[in-house]
Amino acid sequence: MYLFTLTATPDADNEEHAGFECADISAWINFVEPVGAEELARFYISEAGWTPGDTLATYEIVEDGVAEDDESFEFVEEAKKFGHSLLIEAWEVDDEEEA
Repeated sequence: MYLFTLTATPDADNEEHAGFECADISAWINFVEPVGAEELARFYISEAGWTPGDTLATYEIVEDGVAEDDESFEFVEEAKKFGHSLLIEAWEVDDEEEA
């Protein structure tokens, strides 16, 4: 299993996330090959209505090494069951930052 963190911007037709400018998306992917896992991460991010950008980080996850009290435990379990899990941390750009 792999964990990728990618930058992303909402798709133009993504009404649910229209108020956001950008995001960092963590994607837990249950796939044995790292290149294929990253392709799947990009696919699932696109399916969620975001355009994936740069890969910020990549980690190989040892599934047995994630304890139940670890904050990523639920994401690892979801990825085991469904093949992937996403955590989207989106934000708006401050009007003051644009000036």
